[in-house]
Amino acid sequence: MEQKQTIRNLNTALQMEITATHQYQLHAQVLDDWGLPGLAEMMRQEQAEETEHSDRFLDRILFLGGEPEVAFEKAPVRATSLREMFEADLKDEENAIRFYTNIQRRRRKPAPKVTSVRGCSLSRLCSTRKATRPGSRPSST
Repeated sequence: MEQKQTIRNLNTALQMEITATHQYQLHAQVLDDWGLPGLAEMMRQEQAEETEHSDRFLDRILFLGGEPEVAFEKAPVRATSLREMFEADLKDEENAIRFYTNIQRRRRKPAPKVTSVRGCSLSRLCSTRKATRPGSRPSST
């Protein structure tokens, strides 16, 4: 993958993490307002984790000489119920996983085919030796 595309992907990821950071921040405030301080604290922990993720993306973009695009991927939305809140968060996390998985799939290259080990062809090696477990004796067949 070329460096420009890598930086574009990192900027997309950065925007997703910034969105998540502020979404969790909004959730925490709403949960406090609803009288659920325990859940609000959990959202603040999620917010801190997402902030760490965005910091890593910022570092990498700058390291590669790119220009960080510090913006929301989408605006945070105030939930009207716990169910709505958690369903929206689940959807966002699933979208992030899909995005990261697709990038990883595009990056994969077929592994080089190994045909020999230290000058010995694999076909010859495989036909003359039987695989054994550690501590067991090779079979005589």
